[in-house]
Amino acid sequence: MEIRSDLETTQSYSPYVKGGSTPLTKQTRSGAPLDIKVRVASQDDYQQCRDVMRAASRNYSFASLFFPREVRPHVEALYAFMRIGDDRVDVSHKGFRSPQEAIEDWEETYWNAFTIGDSPHPVIRAYLDTANEFGIPAELMKPYFKYPLAVEIDYPNINLVPII
Repeated sequence: MEIRSDLETTQSYSPYVKGGSTPLTKQTRSGAPLDIKVRVASQDDYQQCRDVMRAASRNYSFASLFFPREVRPHVEALYAFMRIGDDRVDVSHKGFRSPQEAIEDWEETYWNAFTIGDSPHPVIRAYLDTANEFGIPAELMKPYFKYPLAVEIDYPNINLVPII
């Protein structure tokens, strides 16, 4: 099998482009939208997503190289968002009393980001930016939070594939 050299990630693409456009816009005091489109996430936010994916899965990281360069940061943002939630349940819920509390906090952080259009968490900012860029509605993640991931620990043979 031949490995394509253009799949290397030494020069990573970032969707954070000054003057880029997303559905999020700044508003005037009266609430009227300005012409200036803004991005929620920075290059560093997307880099953190890339780091999460690379640390968690060599297979997913390698597979993501087959996506077009301009899409990869968004794939990494989606992966990192899901990975962090899953790790809060399966790996460590440090800082929380239980895995359930940890995932509920992640869910609250998620919904707050979509409500206010920003987040203090870099991975959530990158996912929010991705969702805005591609028109992904916030509600699409309801099944992810609806079926508590903690159930997977207690009942590993249950099939929780959401129907969307």
